[in-house]
Amino acid sequence: MLPRNTNITAGIIVSTECLGLDADHAQRRAGQLDAIRALCVIAVLFSHTISEAYRVGEYEFFEFGAYGVTMFFVLSGYLITGQLLATQDRRRAWGDGIGRPLARFYAKRMLRLFPAYYLALAVAAMLALPNIRAELHWHLLQLSDILFALDQNAEDTSAAGHLWSLTVEWQFYLVWPLALFLLPGRALPWAIGAMAAAGAYSWAPIVPLDPVIERTNILQSIDSLAFGAALALAAHRRRPLGWLAWAGWIGAGMFAVQVALLMAGHGRVGGWLAMPAHEGMNLAFAAITWRAASGFGGRTGALLELRPLRYIGLISYGIYVYHQFILALMERASRQLGLGALHYDAWLTVKLFLLSAAVAALSWHWVEAPINRLRAHLAYRRPPASGGALPRRIGAW
Repeated sequence: MLPRNTNITAGIIVSTECLGLDADHAQRRAGQLDAIRALCVIAVLFSHTISEAYRVGEYEFFEFGAYGVTMFFVLSGYLITGQLLATQDRRRAWGDGIGRPLARFYAKRMLRLFPAYYLALAVAAMLALPNIRAELHWHLLQLSDILFALDQNAEDTSAAGHLWSLTVEWQFYLVWPLALFLLPGRALPWAIGAMAAAGAYSWAPIVPLDPVIERTNILQSIDSLAFGAALALAAHRRRPLGWLAWAGWIGAGMFAVQVALLMAGHGRVGGWLAMPAHEGMNLAFAAITWRAASGFGGRTGALLELRPLRYIGLISYGIYVYHQFILALMERASRQLGLGALHYDAWLTVKLFLLSAAVAALSWHWVEAPINRLRAHLAYRRPPASGGALPRRIGAW
């Protein structure tokens, strides 16, 4: 059993004591972040079930999925970095090394992410879904993004074409904790800035990348993770963040200009604005993340606290993992039943969402949640021989 003062959001166990929040506020905050994840995964499913007819000018509604994945990255960067900074405070206060907290972090991440991921791969391989057996070693090693960079057709033909974003996150989880624990505190803003700059540079039109590589490699995702990490660091150090609201609107405006140009058929100009538009979107999503972490009020807060939406957010990881495999099965069944190819439209989005949510719910309650409870035994606690008081600012994020 998890402690009563514990919430689960975005696949991370969050103690209200560590957050420095009362239980009611922490529960509200966790629920709003889960609701945002629900909206993100719905956007991904929509983009994977519509045809090229869903477009205005040169703007394709397929991009909704990219927005959802980008928001996932910002959220992950924020939540993971906040958790690591709290652990870093404890580690230093207790005079502990990095081995114990790192081992616990990696073990907890594996317990949360691996069960659904490898269960889905095992079933997909047994059912011989498109390209799975030939590519299986790449996905097993969490290198799907590398595969799709090397084989630029694989992402569109594989039943596992969506796994690239999960492997990007796992690669981030492998490297970032080690860097955060080893770097001095004054170097962290520079490290985060370097990640953001590298990601932004990869979006510049002077960098000739194939479109498949553009949307599936870690370099063009690291800036979104960095925006979330920067937000967590600023909050942890109690930096004033009131400016983030209007900065988020500016970022949204930068993004909206590109969309308007594409809708008007000015694809060339819109393409040149890819970098400022993407970074504007990152800034807007960081602002939304911070507002949800603080707790939206009014109608927005009421929407984000709807129990069905929060539940979808709770199982959103499973929905994302399973949905494209389920879509491949739907395509196979349609052909075998003599119904022809699936018709890609919003109705298919609804059907895929209902099936994916049902499978993800079963997975959560029967596979993921029981394994998830084991993470309570891996909580980072004071070493037996250590002393020292825990800094009060540990809950700043």
